[in-house]
Amino acid sequence: MAGTAVADPGGAWCSGNMCYNESDAPALATGDYTCPSGLVFPSFAIVPPRTAVPIFPARCS
Repeated sequence: MAGTAVADPGGAWCSGNMCYNESDAPALATGDYTCPSGLVFPSFAIVPPRTAVPIFPARCS
């Protein structure tokens, strides 16, 4: 999946269908998600410290 990573000063970002956090505290990760149809939506998630979470925007269906 294509995605544009937007780095957060705290070390959190989203890319494709995943959001990542490399910091020692929960953080808001942001980026863009490209749906299989080609539509692009902003993505964001609150990500626990030093982990990754999958995302799937509801508008992709």
